[in-house]
Order: sequence, then C-alpha cells, then structure tokens
Amino acid sequence: MRRVMLLALVSSALLLDARAIGAQDPPSPPAPVAENADVIEALFLGSGPLTPADGSHACPLTDYWKGFPRGTTVKVRLSTTVSEKVREAIEQALRQVPEATNGAIDATFELTEDANPMPEQNEVTLTFHPDPVSQGCIFDRGCIIHRFESKDRPGILRSGRAVQAADLPVNDYVHDVVGHGVIGMCHIDAKRICGPENSLMSRGAGVFSGETAIELTALDLSAAKAVYGSPLDPGATRDDFIEHRLIDPALSRSAGECIDDLLGTSG
Repeated sequence: MRRVMLLALVSSALLLDARAIGAQDPPSPPAPVAENADVIEALFLGSGPLTPADGSHACPLTDYWKGFPRGTTVKVRLSTTVSEKVREAIEQALRQVPEATNGAIDATFELTEDANPMPEQNEVTLTFHPDPVSQGCIFDRGCIIHRFESKDRPGILRSGRAVQAADLPVNDYVHDVVGHGVIGMCHIDAKRICGPENSLMSRGAGVFSGETAIELTALDLSAAKAVYGSPLDPGATRDDFIEHRLIDPALSRSAGECIDDLLGTSG
C-alpha cells in the first residue's frame, strides 16, 4: 500500500512539472537584424555581398572591426605640402566623426611643417609624395598604411599614415584620411549601391575616385551609427557581429545589380 502511495505521489509531481513546463513562456524570437546589415558587413568587415566584386575591399584585416578604441580623440595632422582645398575638405568631413560614432570617437585637425609626418599613437597623417610606392604603397597614386596595437589585439588601430600623389581628386584624400584612417571603414561596391556618389567608400570595377562622395553619406552614417551604437568594441569579430544582430549571413542579399532600397527608395 505504501509503495502504491509513493508511486502516486511521484506521478503527481511529474504531472505538475510537465504542466509547469508547458505553462512557461516560449523562447523569445531573435532580435531583428540591423537595418542595412549588408552595408555594415561591407564597410566594417570587408566581406559580404556588397564588398566590391573585383576584390578591392581595401581592408588589411577582414572579419574584424578595425577602429580606434572608444573614447579616443584622433589627431589628424596634415603636412603643409597638402593643398588648401584638400585641407578644407578633410576638416569638413572630420566634423562628422562624432555623429558617425555616436560620440565614441572625436577628431582634431592640425597642420605641420614636417613634409613627411610620421604618426604617433592615435594619430592619422597625410602628406603628398612624388613616389608613394617607395613609402610602402602598392599603387603609385598612394595609400593609407595602418598600424595596429599588437598582433594579440587585431583590429585595434594605433595609427594611420596616408601617403598620396599630389594630383588626385579631393575625394580621394578624404576617403583615405577620414574613411579608412579615422573610422577604419572598408570599400563598398559602388554599382550595388546605385552609384559611387552614395558612399565616401565607393569602389569597384569601372569606378573612378573622383566620382565618390566627398564626405560621409546617409548610407555611411547609418551603418556607422548602428555599429557604434552596439555594445561591441573595435576588434570585435564577424561572429560577434552575428551574435549582436548587426549582420545575418542567412539574410544576405545575393550578388547582382543596384539595390535601391538601401537608399530608402522604392524599386
């Protein structure tokens, strides 16, 4: 009799547990993926369907967010060899940096008499040079040379040195100093975003540097604000971006023609 009662009690307890489990709330659905996730992936990770089809992502590291630590004030130093027109354009674009980074990064601007300034920590420099290849660039038009904190901290920028020819469109200098240098962005395929004028970071086959935007556009700003508005820090990995719903490979667009809804227009 006692054994029967014990079995009855155990059965009742199991039944109550089953009912309690059934009464629990179902698991919450995943948070929605960030708007313009493919733009974020191209600009901040150098990957995905909107990275230039010709492979020119221009990121020294892919699958890591490259940037200066939050709270950094980046000093931008330009040699006096740089033309006044270029100085003004860079200074104008630098005013967008606090907005783009939700206040996480600020930037200051100064001129130096040094014809070939070498950046210290948390600095980005620019000089005109007759032979950028001799300074470490692959192309004779010039480049920006990133330095990182250490191999143990991939993605954490220490400095950037832009060495460029003197006869480029103004857009090119802003692109390298502000886009690559201060914010750490990669290239995005101009054809996929319906024209090079829609991003400071536009590149790809058949795209000329003078056709790009001369400052951060609405597309650039929306992507940057989403990334800097997340709890992640520069150096975060692609997996971190997926976990925090900044990107979702399962929802990525396939390669193809211009995607005008990225720009807030109807197709």
